[in-house]
Amino acid sequence: MTIERKGRFLEDYDLEGHLSIGIESRMLAACVAEANRRRAYGVFGSGSFNFREDKLDFLAELPQLRKVFFFSRTSLSKTSTASTP
Repeated sequence: MTIERKGRFLEDYDLEGHLSIGIESRMLAACVAEANRRRAYGVFGSGSFNFREDKLDFLAELPQLRKVFFFSRTSLSKTSTASTP
């Protein structure tokens, strides 16, 4: 995951080249509109990237999505320090 701001929006492309748009609370409607306009494969959000929503109702406006990923620094650090037997 290499998240970059391109213009007004956060973007990420997975290894297969699928676009995901970052969802930011301060411009939620614009992010949803951009994801629809660009027919994004997925969306993502994190408090690190200004996502502060308690509800995910806006996902109903994005029927084309195939990937949804919301995370926190805590969940990433827990994941990255997990060991396998």
